[in-house]
Amino acid sequence: MRDFGDRFATLLLVLKRADKGGETVFPYLQRTITQEVGDVLLWINLDRTGKGNTNSLHGACPILEGEKIAATLWLRERGQPMMHNPDGMELFDVEALARPDVVFL
Repeated sequence: MRDFGDRFATLLLVLKRADKGGETVFPYLQRTITQEVGDVLLWINLDRTGKGNTNSLHGACPILEGEKIAATLWLRERGQPMMHNPDGMELFDVEALARPDVVFL
């Protein structure tokens, strides 16, 4: 995976929710997220300089009843146009990441 760089962002989609347990916990944020089927959770793993974002540390709580099925997508830094900031001061170009779509404004 080194060819693709670090995980820039993580996307977690819940396809089946556990009857009890299975939450996603972010200990540094003191947050526990309970997702419903079809919910998507997206978080950024790197800060704007390319260093690891400690707030992205997470874990899955134990499944106490039933089962949980989830799909994970890792967005990696290499080969991503938004990762090339024209001013060179930061790792990624915020404008490319969150540019408003003028068609819908």
